[in-house]
Amino acid sequence: MTQRHSAGGHRRRGLRSFLRTYWFEFTVVGLIATGIFLLVERMEIKLTIYEGLVWLARRIVRGARSFGSAGWRLLHGVEVSDLVGIALILIALGLIVWKVRGRAMKRHPRFSECPVCHAAVQRIRSRLIHRLLGLLLRVRIKHYGCSECSFHATIWDSRKIR
Repeated sequence: MTQRHSAGGHRRRGLRSFLRTYWFEFTVVGLIATGIFLLVERMEIKLTIYEGLVWLARRIVRGARSFGSAGWRLLHGVEVSDLVGIALILIALGLIVWKVRGRAMKRHPRFSECPVCHAAVQRIRSRLIHRLLGLLLRVRIKHYGCSECSFHATIWDSRKIR
């Protein structure tokens, strides 16, 4: 069973490698074949494609009009003081996030061994809250645990997330 699974995986990797190597040739042959088909065929493909594009364009324009009118009705009732208030609140929230990030970076120093038993620490899977905080605060949060005792801690890295 293991050998058959392994051989199937090898075939898939071989096919991927083959396609990755010859993707350009397949694309050229496909384009040439499609071009010849379109030159030789006697169907009304142009008319069908044209009608489909016109229908799609009309739907897009109709949707944009309704979206624009709804947005205009929403913005029509907003005063300049409201916009300034919203901007000030957003700036204040940004400053709070910046301050929390700075304090969190100071509270989570780097370490290479367990401060309790001085054993080596191992990287463990981060919790969902750490991933969400990392996205919000634009930091990389790494979760570590000691293999000897129950010590768990995080390291907050200020490098940008990829």
